[in-house]
Amino acid sequence: MSTEEGKQLLLAQQVQALLSAMKLAVTKRQWHQLRMLDGELTALSQQLASPEFSALAQRLKPVLQHHYRSILQQLESEQNQVKQKMEQHLRDQEGIKAYQTSMDGQSW
Repeated sequence: MSTEEGKQLLLAQQVQALLSAMKLAVTKRQWHQLRMLDGELTALSQQLASPEFSALAQRLKPVLQHHYRSILQQLESEQNQVKQKMEQHLRDQEGIKAYQTSMDGQSW
């Protein structure tokens, strides 16, 4: 294996490890960890932009696109769940206030 191939293999392994770690961070809802890993992947992507890694970049591009689409879908799903919980919380609060108001009018 040449030095060039070794560098490409190492970079590809680093990208794959970051993608796996990002997927795990989303699953565990570790948003700060996800942001940090995304920054690291962005730095590796900048290395991929160099001419020496152009062939590797072309091979990894569809993998990265698929990965980011998957993460975005998971995040959108999470966002929708949080939105539903917040809406339910607001409805519950309105119900509690209505109950308290009705109870305030009654004497025991």
